[in-house]
Amino acid sequence: MSEPTELQELRDREAIRQVFVDYARTLDSGDYEGYIRLYARDGAFGDAVGSEAIRASVEAYARRVEEGKREGRFKPALHIMDNHDIRISGDRATAVILWSYVAVGPDGLPELLQIGRYDDELVREDGVWKLARHRIERLMGRGQLDEAEPTRLELLQQRVRELEDREAIRQIFVDYARYLDSGDFDGYASLFASNGVLVASLGEAVGPSGVRELLGKYRSVAKTRDLPKAVHVMNNEDIVLDGDRATAKVLWFYLTTDADRAPTVLQAGRYTDDLVRENGVWKLARHDISRIMGRAPFDPAPPTRLDAIEERLRRLEEAAAHA
Repeated sequence: MSEPTELQELRDREAIRQVFVDYARTLDSGDYEGYIRLYARDGAFGDAVGSEAIRASVEAYARRVEEGKREGRFKPALHIMDNHDIRISGDRATAVILWSYVAVGPDGLPELLQIGRYDDELVREDGVWKLARHRIERLMGRGQLDEAEPTRLELLQQRVRELEDREAIRQIFVDYARYLDSGDFDGYASLFASNGVLVASLGEAVGPSGVRELLGKYRSVAKTRDLPKAVHVMNNEDIVLDGDRATAKVLWFYLTTDADRAPTVLQAGRYTDDLVRENGVWKLARHDISRIMGRAPFDPAPPTRLDAIEERLRRLEEAAAHA
């Protein structure tokens, strides 16, 4: 090969490499007119043959990109060209090129989405190298607009979020008991969503203000009674998550002291709850209280076995006194 021929081939190779540099630049910047000019007049890209067909194909791609941007599925990206294998034969050439597609990931960091190969034919048209046939083969990965399979990181994040949600919902019932037992009705009401519903033997209330009002009635009645201190104990939290909504079933016990000031379980029941994530915080959307056994502290105490023994003992003592 003579020196002028060698020099011309080097120039051609450089010009063909520049075709793919321009290919990446025009695609990544949205310069679709510049991209279309890279093709020969009868160039082919897939089923699109000729300038008008390629233009129609590129415009359809541009519409998908704009739609993806509006939906938040398409982020700024870069095409990176590697391993240029160029073979020149006069005014025609072939080029096999590895390409990488890097986009902005969920954390704002570069993310390698896909790797593939261009297997192209080129032609010198009016003294300029153009794409005569452009073939794209994806070797691995996915396009931005393709449905993404969950990654290991996303699956781990999902598992962490689920555990965090479950822990946050359990904490609601811990706070619920603490607020009730300490008489902090403002704190209790804050556990409810803006339109949350409380359904209890006291009545029904809607929203935090309605819950506070209903508990105020309970406080007024309680002041007329000498009720011993009580503790609510939460058990068996059965939580089912569904996105920003959840359900929970909780067994509760109401512990207080008996007439001898000994600890006793006065009643037990179940909370059946709907919950909603409101402004990023889990809240009670509907709180249903049911009693399974026992009695409320306001209810009169029924006779117990101990009462029956005391009555028998009293009768025996009276009989002995008159004997």
